[in-house]
Order: sequence, then structure tokens, then C-alpha cells
Amino acid sequence: MPEGDIHIGKAGGNPEPRIKLSGVGVLANHAYFNIAKSGHIKLCCKEEAADATQINGVYLNKCPKEGELYAAPLTHMDRIVIGLGKMFIFKYPLQVAMKKKIVEEISAANPDMDDEHI
Repeated sequence: MPEGDIHIGKAGGNPEPRIKLSGVGVLANHAYFNIAKSGHIKLCCKEEAADATQINGVYLNKCPKEGELYAAPLTHMDRIVIGLGKMFIFKYPLQVAMKKKIVEEISAANPDMDDEHI
């Protein structure tokens, strides 16, 4: 997955959102996915959208701020709500595969460690 930002919002936003939504509570520049070189993905938004953006039932305005943005890391199968009625399931099978590989490497290096402690 290429690194960078994928913007979410109503058509006509600046920058023009790649994921276009409409509906109550959706702003022109609502939020964006930030994809790091490492493959980690965060959902970020400004204060005006933080009380209309949820991850797993938690509003982004309850998440830590990074400068002027609210941001939260995403994991496979997180539930994202944008506005008042747009719900999505975040699917990231590559993340599952990366986690499985890390667990296998840790298990191989530490054969006495049980799965609970990995």
C-alpha cells in the first residue's frame, strides 16, 4: 500500500476527497487515512469533525491530539462511523499477516514463552 493520505469528505473539498460521502454530519474535508511507510494506518481529523467521527464507538475527540489533529490507529475489523450514518468496517488483511509473522518470529526465538505473553 502506498504511503500518504487518502482524504474522506463531501465532493468539492480541498483537497478533493478520494472517498466521497454525503449525508448529515459529513464535512467537505471530514477526515483522512494516513498511511505510514511501515504500513500502519491512522484515521485523522480536525476538531470540527472529531465529534462526528467514531472508531469502535469512541469519538475521535476522545483520542489523543497530534498537533491540531485528532488521530487514532486503525486495526483490522475496526468499525468507523463518519457523520451520523455512514458506517464502515476497516479491513486490512495485510496487517493480520504482518502480526502473524511477528508472533511466529517471537515464538521461534522464545520457545518457552506461551501465546498469552507474546
